[in-house]
Amino acid sequence: MNIVSRYTVEEFGHEVRQLLDANGTAMDSVLQLGHLLQRFGAENERDYFWSIGEPATISSGLPGQKLYDDPDGLFRLLLAQYPPNTPTAIHSHEGWVVIGLLEGSERYTSWRRVDDGSTPLATLELVQDHHILPGEFGYLYEGPFNVHRQAAESEGAVELVLMKGRGRRLEHIDEATGECSQPMELNR
Repeated sequence: MNIVSRYTVEEFGHEVRQLLDANGTAMDSVLQLGHLLQRFGAENERDYFWSIGEPATISSGLPGQKLYDDPDGLFRLLLAQYPPNTPTAIHSHEGWVVIGLLEGSERYTSWRRVDDGSTPLATLELVQDHHILPGEFGYLYEGPFNVHRQAAESEGAVELVLMKGRGRRLEHIDEATGECSQPMELNR
């Protein structure tokens, strides 16, 4: 079966790279990345995303795809699935993240870490807590604004995830105690 793309992953990767080279990773750039991700999701059939790249391990345990790696390691694009009513751990990444929802619905919550990070106890301040529907995007800025949790709602969720670097998780944070722990290693 030949799947045609109106906006290829290579074109998307090129535009992301141009934007980052021209504007860096300031807040406005992250929002512009969200609009590129929306376009990439809207201009392709769902089967296209499963037909490119290679299988990847996603924290949900469900199948995912590594769709694109910037040749210089500046960003990675994944396709991820999340089961219904199962929130991720509260966690941080090595930098900014933009998600574009393709299917389902998701509650997306992010925090700012207000302590200095010098101890294994985090103090978090709520930044955003909202629902995302197909065609919409959520985002995280650079630290300390990159702590979040995703929770697919009753039908689960499939999303595109664009991340700085390789998307490495830095830590998991217990919401009740603020205790930080090392995240699991993911093969992506």
